[in-house]
Amino acid sequence: MTRYLLVGLACLLGGCLPIPHFDRVVPAITGVVTRHGVPVEGASIYLHRRFPPSAENCSASPDRVQTDATGHFAVGPDSDFRFFVTMGDPITTWTLCIEHLGTLYIGWQNFEMGYAEAKITLTCELSTTVQERGNGRGVCRR
Repeated sequence: MTRYLLVGLACLLGGCLPIPHFDRVVPAITGVVTRHGVPVEGASIYLHRRFPPSAENCSASPDRVQTDATGHFAVGPDSDFRFFVTMGDPITTWTLCIEHLGTLYIGWQNFEMGYAEAKITLTCELSTTVQERGNGRGVCRR
């Protein structure tokens, strides 16, 4: 009995509790891809739960969708099962890459404290350069 009490006390003092749950790590993402304001049909959208190792590996993701005739897409959400609840906010990182006519674009690299939002909407303009914006960077705007 004392052993279980000590293990429970260590978990509590260590900032975690054994409460199985799911954490959202990637939001539901909808958006539109354009080039010079014209919708891009057939662009491949790749979603990575973390930052890809390099821009060249941006397309190596099993989470792939394509834009429709109006340039729209939808991908995500994604969650992780966790056995313990920890104190404090996690760091949320994910990357959305866009491939069109053989060129890879960093659509959005998200880096922020806290859990992933439930849903976000992106507007992606392929004729712009990657820009830093608040909690991330890319050719898309949130």
